[in-house]
Amino acid sequence: MNTESKTEKDVTEYTLGFGKLNVLSFLMLPPMVFVLLTPFILIWGADISDWGEMIFSIKFLLILIAGLFIHELLHGIGWAVYAKNGFRSIHFGFIWRYITPYCHCKEPLKVKHYRVGCVLPFLLLGLLPSLMV
Repeated sequence: MNTESKTEKDVTEYTLGFGKLNVLSFLMLPPMVFVLLTPFILIWGADISDWGEMIFSIKFLLILIAGLFIHELLHGIGWAVYAKNGFRSIHFGFIWRYITPYCHCKEPLKVKHYRVGCVLPFLLLGLLPSLMV
């Protein structure tokens, strides 16, 4: 017979400000671009003269903006799966000061569940399309 009484576990809250998050994101960008772009260039070659025209095109800008919002939606889907109130616990917004969209879960999640929501955009918008080349 089990006589142990159940006690509440200690809960630690982890937060990261948007300013620090943006700095970390920009620091992660060059290595990620290198890792993804190097195999692409080795396989398909590269004509750098066409890149400037592509990057500054309206089509590229629209795809980039759509990708940002899909990225946040994927975070929300991942967290909603584990949130007690599902999508009612998910809040989307935009912080003009940092020029960034965001997704926030209003209820606490276990770290492993939070990580699922964090990694979804990388898997579905980063790794999967890269492997499809």
